[in-house]
Amino acid sequence: MQNRSTQQWDKRSLTVLALSVLLVLIFSLGCLLIYHKLRDERQVEDRAEAQRMLLAFEAHSTRLFDYADGQLRAIRVYLQEHDNNTEKLDSFVHKIKASHTEIFTGIVTVLDRDGLFVYHSETSRDKLKTLGKMPDLDHYQYFITHPGDSLFVGATRRGRVTGKMQYRLARPIFKNGIFDGAVVLSLLPEYITDFYRSTSLGPHSFTSMITQEQWLIARQPEVSPKMYGNRIAKLLRPERGHGSSVFGFISPFDQIQRDVFAKNLADYPVILTVGIAEQDRYNTLAGVRRNLILLAVVFSLFSMFVCFLILRLLNQHRQLAISETVSRQSLSELHRLSDHIQTIREDERKRIAQDIHDDLGQNLLVLKMDATALYSGTEGTNPNLNQRASLMLNNINATIQSVKLIMNNLRPATLELGLLAAVEWQLKQFTRSSGIDCKLMTSEETELDFDKNKSLALFRIFQEALNNVIRHAQATKVKVKLHRDEHGFSMTIKDNGKGIESNDREKPNSFGLIGIKERAHALGAEFAIESTGNGTALSIFIAMKKNSTLEIIRPTIRSLTPDATTL
Repeated sequence: MQNRSTQQWDKRSLTVLALSVLLVLIFSLGCLLIYHKLRDERQVEDRAEAQRMLLAFEAHSTRLFDYADGQLRAIRVYLQEHDNNTEKLDSFVHKIKASHTEIFTGIVTVLDRDGLFVYHSETSRDKLKTLGKMPDLDHYQYFITHPGDSLFVGATRRGRVTGKMQYRLARPIFKNGIFDGAVVLSLLPEYITDFYRSTSLGPHSFTSMITQEQWLIARQPEVSPKMYGNRIAKLLRPERGHGSSVFGFISPFDQIQRDVFAKNLADYPVILTVGIAEQDRYNTLAGVRRNLILLAVVFSLFSMFVCFLILRLLNQHRQLAISETVSRQSLSELHRLSDHIQTIREDERKRIAQDIHDDLGQNLLVLKMDATALYSGTEGTNPNLNQRASLMLNNINATIQSVKLIMNNLRPATLELGLLAAVEWQLKQFTRSSGIDCKLMTSEETELDFDKNKSLALFRIFQEALNNVIRHAQATKVKVKLHRDEHGFSMTIKDNGKGIESNDREKPNSFGLIGIKERAHALGAEFAIESTGNGTALSIFIAMKKNSTLEIIRPTIRSLTPDATTL
């Protein structure tokens, strides 16, 4: 039984541990799902913000290129109308630049069909010949591969005259339908990047403009001048149209992974890009992530603490169950030992009574016969001896009566006639020895046909109850009631004494009550004792049916308990 209980509690402990671990995992998974949901929501918000920035970037860049291209077209028309005469071009250039200064100011250059400088807005006419030929004529290569009137947008490079980083916009000049040179407008990339200095999706996000050939025009945050000479070869081209393309991209400038939104600028050969770094999104959610981790850790510690308490309670319950099982086994063994002692005691009493009857009784009988003969033989012949023989005969008769009383106390002979006869005999002896008024009540048809062992045990309980009345109750009346019906047999002994205090019942030397309880347990009987200031009632009930319950037994005992006022 102990092993089964231990296994049962072990299963409960494992169940608690499993549930605790499962609860922690579910909670941690919930925190992880919350974090992923917040990250996805933030990603959607970032992408929406990137789309808005891309639209603003497109509007600003379109406006810039519209003004720049308008200036190129105006200069080209002026040159065509004045037969490529650049003598009065300065005044015209300053005039049209004045209307665009709120957006940008650029350097105007006019080249002939061979790439020689014809006009430079920042160089005097005397020094113009010293410039010679423009060193980088990539716009000429563009016009050769793109015949017709088209706008060229070149990469950002360091200017030969100004020494600043600048990019070029160029329009071809035609004479009689034949390519005759180019008008070039050099602009600083700051005109593009300054617009976005206060707009950012994070410290690692960027905005940039590149040519269709993947050369860098402008970028915010800015990069070192030497980075402008590198083609961004890994950047995919967005599809033509008004929509934007989104793709992952590792920047060659800082090697950071980003989601890049790219869009072709309508009517102009450039690509606009906005990049969002996953690292920025990760850093933005760092506080949320830290709080969720802290919450998960606190919940895990709390769950472990609760689990520890539950396991400790389960262990205590397990120990209590084991202790209770051991106690029940010990109590069962004590009951068996008590029953065995009672059996041995009764057997010993029976043996002693039998020995007294066989030896002492026979000897007293022989002695009585001799004394009777002596008494008869001396009658009339020896008065003194006859008187002494009479006294001796009386003493022998008194001794025989004492021996019979001792034998009855050891093994009442009246039990052979039944429990009722033994109780009646014991009450008479009790009344004679104590002087206490006793009354016996039985039902009209009370049949007490118990077996010898059960009758003996009930009789011993009855004797012990009367002994307690003499020793402790200070009573003047005792009422005994025997009753038997279809429920079972009950015996009640009620006195009108001082009663029993609650502390008296718990005294370790209350052997009388202990003996009664042990005998009642051996009988399988229900024992009850009720005590007030008006006396004490001791009740024993033996159920005659196996299905009798304590709910039936206890009311029966109370109903059989006589009221103290009736004594």
